[in-house]
Amino acid sequence: VALITQAQFISLGAKVGGPENHPESTRALSRGLAWTNFQGIINLAMEGCGVDLSDQDSELGGVLLTCLVAITATELLRQLLLSMVRVRRSVSASPEAAQAPLPGVLLFPRWHLVVLQSEFLGLSQAAGASMGSGCAVYQGLGSVLFLCLIGYVAWVTWVLYNGIVAGGHVGFRENESMAMLTAAKRVFTAKGEGWWGSLTEKRRVFGNVRVKGQWV
Repeated sequence: VALITQAQFISLGAKVGGPENHPESTRALSRGLAWTNFQGIINLAMEGCGVDLSDQDSELGGVLLTCLVAITATELLRQLLLSMVRVRRSVSASPEAAQAPLPGVLLFPRWHLVVLQSEFLGLSQAAGASMGSGCAVYQGLGSVLFLCLIGYVAWVTWVLYNGIVAGGHVGFRENESMAMLTAAKRVFTAKGEGWWGSLTEKRRVFGNVRVKGQWV
């Protein structure tokens, strides 16, 4: 997700201040990475608006359809994996396995939040471009999308504030505060199974020491 987000902002490079103020190499890089913002993959520019929208990367209809396909594919893949887990448990001889809760990573809305996070910037661009397009239909649709994006941000804020994700509890757990020498000693003395396990454990302990807490 971090890599996609970085590419999304790079694709905006030639659009800040106007494309004419950037060299061709920057504009070419921006066009080549437009797909990370779900732009230029599908173009559904309407006719009869009196405005030429065919050359806009952030054309509203195409971005919306591409994002819809992405979130639908995510849900279908999640349902497929859930079905595989249920089938495997149904044929298991262990009653504990059949009654065990489903893996948290497959529960709603963990995957959906990640996908929506990657779609947010592209949808925001599409909404802004449509509201300033001069086409009444696109302006109306862009305004509705803009309100939906504000609602999405409010919903995510509410979910994190109340700690309600996938029917469980999510909260912020602060790590134990310690002196620098104590923290360094914990990192260097951390051990695991084998050299790779020890390296992984050192990295985990270092992350816990460096970061003040974590979402759990």
